[in-house]
Amino acid sequence: MMKQVITWILSGVIGITIVVMILGLFTLAAKPGRLWLTDYLADFYQGGPEYDVVAMTMEDEAQRAMEEWATPVEDLPHCEFRITGQVKMNDGAPIENAEVKFHNVGMFNSGDFRYTDKDGNFTYSEFGIEICDKENIYLSISKNGFEPFFTVAEPDADLDVALSAYSSY
Repeated sequence: MMKQVITWILSGVIGITIVVMILGLFTLAAKPGRLWLTDYLADFYQGGPEYDVVAMTMEDEAQRAMEEWATPVEDLPHCEFRITGQVKMNDGAPIENAEVKFHNVGMFNSGDFRYTDKDGNFTYSEFGIEICDKENIYLSISKNGFEPFFTVAEPDADLDVALSAYSSY
């Protein structure tokens, strides 16, 4: 019985000694690392732009915050992204009901699609605040029996697309 108690005490002392040694080694390595990182960041940010700090009252700060975050929607820029086009076969005949998918558009960039009319024409337009930053839209055009077509369109693009029929191998 006494042998087991001594074994447990000895195991506890060895365990605590190992933990203290690990923490001591970490402390020895962490302090120089912290000092080096502090010096590095101080040198990096030194010589940056000077900022003028202006003391504001609570009322002025609240007014500034409201002006900054509560811009009326009508004062924000609204843009339109419009793409039109015609989908035809290689011989020039229009393709009706071809699916034109617009990727990375719409609310939450979920995508949108249109179908061509009997003359093969399609139109897509998007109007809003978030559209002003868009430089192009990725789109794909497909129809059963034809090879799909992929392209990137810029605003106000007028596309003329010819789809190739699948060849029989």
